[in-house]
Amino acid sequence: MATFEPTWEEDTSVMYPLRLFPKGWSTRSWGSFPPTATSFGVDEPGRIYLLGTDRIGRDLWGKSCEAGRISLTMALFGTLISVAIVRWWASRRAITADAPT
Repeated sequence: MATFEPTWEEDTSVMYPLRLFPKGWSTRSWGSFPPTATSFGVDEPGRIYLLGTDRIGRDLWGKSCEAGRISLTMALFGTLISVAIVRWWASRRAITADAPT
């Protein structure tokens, strides 16, 4: 009977040594030159996960970076909304203070 439960078996027969500046994927994120080396890593087909993985194999470092990006975006928008409300309130108060009695 199939339970569809993911199983995990660690393969210790092949070791992938940690290398400094291994050849990685090519991107064009910093201008016209394509960087092809990362700071550290392992050779293909090995993978390295800085914080490990969850029970179904998703990278926890990537998930943490995504959550941090969302939190920082929410903090930025909250700050901008607060500044807009305070400026509006201060301008209304200045108009009221300048009004003749």
